[in-house]
Amino acid sequence: MGRRTLIGLIPFALIFGILGGAGVSSSGIEGGNGIILSTENSTNNTVIWIHNVYELQNMSNNLSGNYALANDINASVTKTWNGGSGFAPIGTPASPFNGTFDGKGHKIINLYINRTWENEVGLFGYISSNAVIENVGLENVSVIGYVYVGGLVAYNDEGRVNNSYATGNVSGCLRVGGLVGVNGGTVENSYATAEVRGAVYVGGLVGENYYGRVIKCDATGDVSWGEKVGGLVGHNWGMVSSCYAMGNVSGAWRVGGLVGWNDGTVNNSYAMGYVSIQSGAYAGGLVGWNKGTLSNCSATGDVSGSSSVGGLVGLNEGTVNSSYAAGNVSGYDYVGGLVGNNWQGTVNSSYATGDVNGSGDYIG
Repeated sequence: MGRRTLIGLIPFALIFGILGGAGVSSSGIEGGNGIILSTENSTNNTVIWIHNVYELQNMSNNLSGNYALANDINASVTKTWNGGSGFAPIGTPASPFNGTFDGKGHKIINLYINRTWENEVGLFGYISSNAVIENVGLENVSVIGYVYVGGLVAYNDEGRVNNSYATGNVSGCLRVGGLVGVNGGTVENSYATAEVRGAVYVGGLVGENYYGRVIKCDATGDVSWGEKVGGLVGHNWGMVSSCYAMGNVSGAWRVGGLVGWNDGTVNNSYAMGYVSIQSGAYAGGLVGWNKGTLSNCSATGDVSGSSSVGGLVGLNEGTVNSSYAAGNVSGYDYVGGLVGNNWQGTVNSSYATGDVNGSGDYIG
């Protein structure tokens, strides 16, 4: 499916890497042309094959189905649907998607959703703990929502997203991610190259990792606008492991090349993008504000901001182990090559090599 190889970290010991169409029946799904499509039995589960965008939308009529893409789908027509609102997200908090969706390595191209004042906006609006979304690519998506916005999944409530990706543009207000808006389950072996914009909890891959797991993932699109903004994850409460981000990240408050605000654990991960804050505080090459644990991580992009600006971490109240920063750092006060402001935090076996410049107090 075009999955790129995750770039590894150099070990620290070595100097540290709707519309038409009808409903779903027990024997198949009726497409836009009125033909009942065949199904297939696989491990005692009926597989419902999706051939076009109308059948894709009709998944909303059976939220417990086991679906698979039969081919690539061009979803350009969704731009004319629902008075310009586009595709209707599959699953809601009251009626979540709890089936399976296997893209079989196929792509959905030009999906359009414009629901500025709606929540749970994405191809899948809300998925449950039983749901599995895997092996699918979304290319050139345009997704706009309000709260809980993601290119593929808006809200993952303990489900699983695996081996999938999204490219294009995703924007909203709160909890906005290039692939997943909020992750309470697992996102693994996936990536996003979407341009992502939002006000709070904004991430290149995941807006908010709410006690979930993000493993072997990456994001390379630019992320911007508000606070708690990260190249990969906006706010991490759970675990981020073996991941990287390469996009440029900008915002107003708590901005990081990988994670904007970390309350969980981040290990074996790195960021390479340029991180900037124009007038706010807490900018870090890896993490803007760290209250959790960082281990065997690195940041190599330049960082600029006002106060509490660090090559690795802007403000550290947690623990940093075996990590390093190599980017140049500039700001006004509390500026450091590794950590801008170490506020009762702990730093072990870590170092920085970039140039540091500041015009105020506490420059290190």
